[in-house]
Amino acid sequence: MVKARSIFGVTVFLALLMCLHTSASSTRAGAATWWNDDWPYRIAVSAGGEGVVAANINFTNELNALGLNHALLDLRSIRVLPEKGSTPLLYAESYSTLLDDADDPQIGWSSSGAYWTVNDGEAMADNGRFTQGTGSVKAIVQNLPGGYGYPGVELHIASGDPLTNWSSYETFIYDVWPQVNASAIDQAPDLYWFKLYNACGGGSITQGGPPLALNQWNAASVSLNPLDSCWPADGLNLSDITRMEFHTRDNDTVNGYSGLWDDGDVLTLWFDNLRLVDQDNGAVRWQTVPGVSNYYIYFDVLTHEGHPLPDLDETLGAATVPGATAVSEAGGYYHQISGTTIGNNLAIWAAPTTEKILRTMSTPTAEASLHIQAARGEFEPFQIVVRSPTAQNLAVNVSSFSDGSHIIPAPTLHRVDYVTITSTGDHFDRLGEWPDPLWPLDNGDSVAFPAVQNQPL
Repeated sequence: MVKARSIFGVTVFLALLMCLHTSASSTRAGAATWWNDDWPYRIAVSAGGEGVVAANINFTNELNALGLNHALLDLRSIRVLPEKGSTPLLYAESYSTLLDDADDPQIGWSSSGAYWTVNDGEAMADNGRFTQGTGSVKAIVQNLPGGYGYPGVELHIASGDPLTNWSSYETFIYDVWPQVNASAIDQAPDLYWFKLYNACGGGSITQGGPPLALNQWNAASVSLNPLDSCWPADGLNLSDITRMEFHTRDNDTVNGYSGLWDDGDVLTLWFDNLRLVDQDNGAVRWQTVPGVSNYYIYFDVLTHEGHPLPDLDETLGAATVPGATAVSEAGGYYHQISGTTIGNNLAIWAAPTTEKILRTMSTPTAEASLHIQAARGEFEPFQIVVRSPTAQNLAVNVSSFSDGSHIIPAPTLHRVDYVTITSTGDHFDRLGEWPDPLWPLDNGDSVAFPAVQNQPL
């Protein structure tokens, strides 16, 4: 292990590990150990007794309180754990509304409910492959000589059905199993486009579908607010949604943008468990553990989706005891750096370099040493975030990493700067200040740290 000393106007000791290290993070003020460092957020819940407890959480409010900018909940990331437990509990949730369970799908036009059609192909019920219930819908999409330019699957919602109004929902989630014939194997992983009609200023929005693994179930999500680059100010209106497409683009037979699917290519898709998520209104319910009254609900945002799917208890009854929630907190792979000597009342914390750190994001409550990994002869960036209680200018210095005669030269320094985003290109963009430019610093340069805001280095 190499121990290094760096100076941010104060002395900060950093542990540099050259091998993989995993450990749970501790937390300040005696709070429970962070369950899993892959989850960056949690909220404490106190059960009012024993039985089925319900925690009614407005996740939009909680994500805003964490200093995130228009963040969307990854519903599938939710986990419930006893305060001092290490194994997630079964739970049920009421944030999602079932659009189609596909157990007995309607194929062809219908005057009520949801129904499926296929352009150049066929659809059918399949009771042998599903993720919930008893079945799924199977759609075979063919790219034919002289056929339709956008072969694909369409899901319709009959006019007048209450589920045509998506105004209160932030995300659309579904399970999909893709399969292609031999000539279409080169189309993976981006197999189709997603098109939602009558969604933005009366027109449709088309965006690339999710990257999918072949021959297995994939958990897919669509951001609805924003929907691609369409925000409410741009005319986002989800009050009358009656049609969506999951379509390919045929090569050379499409006017305008030509696709890559050749004649003879076949795409087969199984769909199941299509749901709409309202992250503002709902509850998480679970059966209490005897003798345990304090729990944590761990969660993450949609931009981090990819957590293993949770184990749900679909048979869990109504709540019998209330759950009182505390203030959400950040932790996990966001953590304050332990072993630091901190002056000037600074909070110093670590974040992966792949994370865009907003000025407003909450300081993590979790605490762990800073671990940096690099292969011999290679360069790896790492990110440290400084939060000052008052506006102040401090000199920033960093020394070489050393352990006896072993020395790694001092890293180069950059200040993360921010640009103001006024227009968006897709659903990952956010309006307002966005971290992007890296301003090079010399050792000893002075950095202006704003009051009660994050400044990453």
